Amino acid sequence: MNKEIINHLALNDGLITRLNPYLSEGMPNIFDYEYKTKVLGISGYINENSSVEEKRLVIEEYLLMEGFWDDIKSFPKDLMLLMKKFKEAVSTPGNIENWVKSLEVKIVNKGKEKIEEFLKNVKESAEKLGLDKIAKGITKVIKFFEDSFIKIKGYGGWKTAVSLTGMALSIKYVIDKIGEGGLNILTTPIAEMSKDFLTNLLDDNIFDGLKKTLVTGLGSLLNGVTGIGAFISWGRKIFNGIKFVVETLKNTTYYFSGFSGVWNFNKDDSSDIEESFSKPTKTKRLIKKLIREGLEIKKYEKLLIDSVIEFMQDKLKFKPNKIVVKKKSSNTQIGDVVLSDASLNKGKFTLHYNPDQGYRMIIGALVHELTHVKQITNGELRPSEDWKSILWKDDTEVSVKDYKKAQKNYDNYKNLPWEKEAYSNQNNLKNEYISSSYFNDMKGKDATLDFIIDNI
Repeated sequence: MNKEIINHLALNDGLITRLNPYLSEGMPNIFDYEYKTKVLGISGYINENSSVEEKRLVIEEYLLMEGFWDDIKSFPKDLMLLMKKFKEAVSTPGNIENWVKSLEVKIVNKGKEKIEEFLKNVKESAEKLGLDKIAKGITKVIKFFEDSFIKIKGYGGWKTAVSLTGMALSIKYVIDKIGEGGLNILTTPIAEMSKDFLTNLLDDNIFDGLKKTLVTGLGSLLNGVTGIGAFISWGRKIFNGIKFVVETLKNTTYYFSGFSGVWNFNKDDSSDIEESFSKPTKTKRLIKKLIREGLEIKKYEKLLIDSVIEFMQDKLKFKPNKIVVKKKSSNTQIGDVVLSDASLNKGKFTLHYNPDQGYRMIIGALVHELTHVKQITNGELRPSEDWKSILWKDDTEVSVKDYKKAQKNYDNYKNLPWEKEAYSNQNNLKNEYISSSYFNDMKGKDATLDFIIDNI
């Protein structure tokens, strides 16, 4: 079913290149309704008559999920085995609902209720006692904690399962530190929350610890964890080492699946994992090398990039002092241009493009971003003096807040005046470039480039 459906996608689509390794590795039927909805978190059915966009969305989500787990192979053996169990739990239709339920029953529901009741009692007491600093700080923690839970539940599929695992770790850590396993203050009745009690919490850095775990910790989890390696690093940083993460996941795995016969950790095992994880391994170095090499601009890519830049500068009549082009993989962007003092005042630009696309799309991305370079170079697009607004020519001003809102809606985003020009050029000038001598006269300079020119 997978092969039948992806055959309808363009052969030079970058997604197909990225998907090929998985097709020969017992890849699940990602278009199956149960897999698509439960694991990938995408509603609706997919069949041979579905649009290319619908199929691409499913493939992109699958690749995003597989990419998340890539670092597993660089872990020490014991940790690698545990993470494989974790992956199995959240990427199999028959397991994922049970994993989420296990987390909710064993840790999240009761722990979240205890923490929220404690925080609300502290807030109420602080307000009555006139301790405004404490009241305001706790109010922010409560709101962020509640909003994070809503956000996690809204993800769907594997993202909810992984993020809820992170939240469960945060909740258990708080319980262990200041609940029954630690200072045992979570159940303090509101009547006993005197000024001295709240002041002592502040002096003993209890509030700072809560903020670090429930705000800083969850915030970095939801916004900056893009892979299992980053997830483990996040846990080590927030929970002061990997032992807590390992023990909690191990216990949840027992509860979830009855795999207790597989795991025979003793107290020292977590320390061994901590030590071995901290040491660089041959596999880690190899992976870093592969990532670094994958982001290097190769000879044929540089020839193509320089050619597009020359075409655009001649076509749109702009001449910055310097343009540095780099690769940057993304699941949402075709590329970007860095707006900085160097670009605004020195004419030195850094442009990124997403290499995980077909070459026709890469050329379009370069044309799009070079249009923005032209706009900035010619003073058409610039920030306000306080950098709180974006100014377009002499008649349009868009606040940064409104710009961020527009980014969440593709139709609104592409209708921003500077994006209108960029998208128009992306479609029209891309085709003009491919038909031009700038592109075709490179034939014979590089074998790979010859293949792209002949098959684009």
